[in-house]
Amino acid sequence: MMLVISFVLILVTHVSGHNACPKCGSIEVPYPLSTNDNCGDPRYRVYCENDVLQLLSAGGFYYKIISINPSSYRLVISPPLIPKDT
Repeated sequence: MMLVISFVLILVTHVSGHNACPKCGSIEVPYPLSTNDNCGDPRYRVYCENDVLQLLSAGGFYYKIISINPSSYRLVISPPLIPKDT
């Protein structure tokens, strides 16, 4: 099951001085999303591990980012695996 999260990003009027992050696997990482301290806005941190882009939730769970649509400010994510014994 995939979840779609829609969120509003703060529009920045002066984006010319900002660095875009490199791709994570096949997924472009648009500004303001940040995968490291040298790109994007650190307030919008996502994680790239082994070419898999992930979002860390407030609850401490990592969600795999399937796709990003910067024009509509949407991420398509996959929920974390839940062990069968729970």
